[in-house]
Amino acid sequence: MSLTHPLTAQDTLNTIRDTTYITGDSLLISSYDSTFVDTTKSLMGEDVAAQVDTLTPLYQQPFTVNSSFITRREFLKTDYKYTPNLFDLFSLSFLNDHGLAGHPDELFLYGVSNYGTSYFKDGIYDNDRLTGFLDLNTVQSENIDSIEIVPSPRAFLYGPYNSAAAVNFITKDEISLVPYSRVKYYEGAYGEAMIDGIYNSVIFKKFVLAVDITNRKKDRSYRNTDYGIWHVTAKLKYLLSNSVNLTGSYEHVNSNVGLNGGVNIDSILAFTSDLNTFLYNNSAPVNYLQRRYENEQHNFKLRLFGKLFNTSNSDINVYHKIYQNEIINPIVDYNLYRNEISGAAVRQKLLVSFAELSINGNYEYSKLKYLKSDSLFFNEYDYKYNNYSASGIVSAYFADSLITPSFFYKISGEKELNSGLSASSHGSGLDVFINLYDNFKLYFGYSIYETNRTSGNSASTEAGASLNFENLYLKLNLFSRKDFSVASRIPNQPNFNFGSINGAGLVLNYSFWNFNVQTQSSIYYNKENLYYLYPQFQFSGGLYYTDKLFNDNLDLKTGLTFYYYGKKDAYTLLNLAAVAPSNRIDFMLVGEIQQSATAYFTFENILNSEYYLIPYYPMLERSIRFGVAWEFLN
Repeated sequence: MSLTHPLTAQDTLNTIRDTTYITGDSLLISSYDSTFVDTTKSLMGEDVAAQVDTLTPLYQQPFTVNSSFITRREFLKTDYKYTPNLFDLFSLSFLNDHGLAGHPDELFLYGVSNYGTSYFKDGIYDNDRLTGFLDLNTVQSENIDSIEIVPSPRAFLYGPYNSAAAVNFITKDEISLVPYSRVKYYEGAYGEAMIDGIYNSVIFKKFVLAVDITNRKKDRSYRNTDYGIWHVTAKLKYLLSNSVNLTGSYEHVNSNVGLNGGVNIDSILAFTSDLNTFLYNNSAPVNYLQRRYENEQHNFKLRLFGKLFNTSNSDINVYHKIYQNEIINPIVDYNLYRNEISGAAVRQKLLVSFAELSINGNYEYSKLKYLKSDSLFFNEYDYKYNNYSASGIVSAYFADSLITPSFFYKISGEKELNSGLSASSHGSGLDVFINLYDNFKLYFGYSIYETNRTSGNSASTEAGASLNFENLYLKLNLFSRKDFSVASRIPNQPNFNFGSINGAGLVLNYSFWNFNVQTQSSIYYNKENLYYLYPQFQFSGGLYYTDKLFNDNLDLKTGLTFYYYGKKDAYTLLNLAAVAPSNRIDFMLVGEIQQSATAYFTFENILNSEYYLIPYYPMLERSIRFGVAWEFLN
């Protein structure tokens, strides 16, 4: 499946989904329409995405059409192994990569990591309520239809907590007249492999069943680095009427990965002054030979889509989640983090004349347990919380959506039931989108909000412009954030102080003949940040050849990608040394055959650069990865 435009790595301006236009750029918004977004037609095609028994299915809407979107149509033509790699298509992102499959890496967006980013799955908050962290290995990449990255001034609006960044994973919601299935398999170095199977079918009149099963694994490279995960998602959709659809879903995750703590450099330096002698050797000593990280989840959800009249959309969710994370270091220590959450989330949109009102509400009851034991102590902490939040957005569409100003407000609260202590927070902001021409857009937004469980206020500002011509795509985003921190619920763990920072992201793409140049870069400056684990500057650029060959039976994209990571400062709180600049070059080939099968081939790190992004976790050496995805009907 070819891209709508060879340059639009983040812009899907002309991608039609149902009757709503969605763009892959917070600056590129087409005329407004209030209908639900069908985020699956672009993948399934008109021949299989159809009405069932004369009913018109209802689909979820994104949080806001002002968001940036990374669509499945885009990332299917990229080299990705797991979900965080998909964010390479967003310029203001950085993956703090350990270089080990399955390791719970931190993804930075707008300068904040998983601890300061609210992650949602189909509109439901997905972070661990104890730690605030989300392990992105637990998000099925093949079940994602699109990724919504909310503009930073609006990020605090959604979910029970106020965050500086927000991401919504919109999963597939497909309806096929005939049974549909898809299988993907890839294999790489050290036995790394993934197999994913998807099945979708109308099983009885108004009932649609969808199942996705994933297994990923990796053998040992350095000691204690093996990994395995099973991930199962099942969804049953009932098309009650043209006005009401019901969906019930269940998700199960079970994973186990070694946490070796990186290479033990003290052991190396004890007998040689040249660290590189053994650092990049798989037999190098590591800090933990037996420490493991285990994750298990059971997630249940019932969802109702309602469209009682043409200008109103309702999305109501009731859910129950059980998360359990364990860090096990035999004989030495043991840590358990358990979440049991019951909650409801409601989203309502109403269009009246030229104005739109959007209301979001959340309620959660959570039982949290933290257990820590070692050879000397055993400590167990149990918490019970009630959390609520309500937010509203008022938008006006002037001059046929030429100018769209919005004002928004949120109130949220938390009560610890054991102690009776409670706290509340408020936030508000405004933004404006200006659509001057079809190919020139402007955006500005500002918000100020109280941070949860801290005494401070944070402010977010974002401005941007984009220009889109036939052979040129240019997008610039500027952002500024003041005084953002995240309080931990874990005893004796310091807050995550993301502080104040300014940054800029640039996308510059150009096409000529069958060649595409695609570049992204970001820079961060004036940092007052105690949790600064990303480079001040980073750049990625690719030169690709694209063409349709053999009577349009092969849609080919192939080329070289160059990555540059600037210096990372020392992080004294975790006693991490500074990281020198590094780079690598990859070769990739993606070929789609007759719109049903896709072959992947990657020659990673072809110059065999020796580097690391986190001390001391060496990145993968020169290696080959290949795979295939195949779609079937009937």
